[in-house]
Amino acid sequence: LDGAEARSCLSGCPTTLSPCGAYSIHRPIVGEKLYARRFRAPPLLTSLLVVSLARPTHSAFSFGGAASGFLRQLRRLPRPACIAPPRMSTVNDSVEGAIHRSATWDAKMEEATRDSSAGRLHLILDFDRTITAFKGKNGEPSDECHDILFRHTVQCDEYQKAVDDLWSLTRHRFGVLAEKPAEEQFALLDWWWDAAHTVMLQHGIEEAHVALAVKRANTLPRDGALEVMRKCVDKGIPVLVVSAGFSQVIKEFVRLHDPALAASPLLEIHANHMVFDAGGKLAAFDEPVVHSQNKHFTYKHIGGYFDKLRAAGRDRPLILGDSLGDADVTMHLPRGGGDAGLKIAFANKHDADIPRFLAVFDAVLTGDQSFAFVDRVLDVLTG
Repeated sequence: LDGAEARSCLSGCPTTLSPCGAYSIHRPIVGEKLYARRFRAPPLLTSLLVVSLARPTHSAFSFGGAASGFLRQLRRLPRPACIAPPRMSTVNDSVEGAIHRSATWDAKMEEATRDSSAGRLHLILDFDRTITAFKGKNGEPSDECHDILFRHTVQCDEYQKAVDDLWSLTRHRFGVLAEKPAEEQFALLDWWWDAAHTVMLQHGIEEAHVALAVKRANTLPRDGALEVMRKCVDKGIPVLVVSAGFSQVIKEFVRLHDPALAASPLLEIHANHMVFDAGGKLAAFDEPVVHSQNKHFTYKHIGGYFDKLRAAGRDRPLILGDSLGDADVTMHLPRGGGDAGLKIAFANKHDADIPRFLAVFDAVLTGDQSFAFVDRVLDVLTG
């Protein structure tokens, strides 16, 4: 079915929509969970399931004879009675994980598409375990920016001992960080970033080490992430990466996997910036420090970037991240700019605290999911 036919089949019944590349899966929902409503139908039709193609044909997706019969019989099914919409819906998008939407998701999507969002859109996203996958090349949790420079630059026992000592002291001082008052958390994170930078400064990291470390790292792009970023710049949509990592590491990672994207003037990176001396050795870090809990200062740090976007009419951000602090990146934009747009989280773990994520994000993806959902949202927003 095409999209209109699918919606017609489910008329009068609230549904979840699980976009996936060339097709979408529509399911009815009830309460807080998905359900399969049974109808008088052949065995194949034990639940209501509507698959709508985003395009009339697609070489990578075809229905076999049984599936075609399924769809033909589905057209003749009686329409279900209206069911009260839930506060939150969950879509089992694939074996990768689930998609959870907030109660305001549909309204915000409707508003975004009604207000000519394509010309107003800009993309803001985190780097570690957002652009990069949660699992790395070896199937273990991926290296984040600091891991890349800690593990794959200076190969000497003294440096590795300093790094190990830092982690040991961190465990001792942090304890269970989430249980500490917000001000204490903030102070500890300020301390840690300063201490980590000091270790790097004391052990002779060189500019030439960065590219080699990125190649060696146990880090991969999240499936579809760079393609979505590339799609944005190809459509003239600005892309801003806001990260507590390092700008040179991020730029080199993007360059390694997509040189054209790395060279695009529409790609901006706001992260901790390393300063190298004339001999190529690390000499300093630019201020201000960006860490995982101070992204709400982003407008204070780079307000000119957002003012330029607003002057061009781009006031609808699509924000992507993997931690609660990533949702704060537009907090202090003037004239209510921080409340505009959509926020999507990659919670990465199947047992993530969904209510906490949904308190600040509009949609939450669990598991190490691809960018398929984001890609479909982008297609809707850009028409």
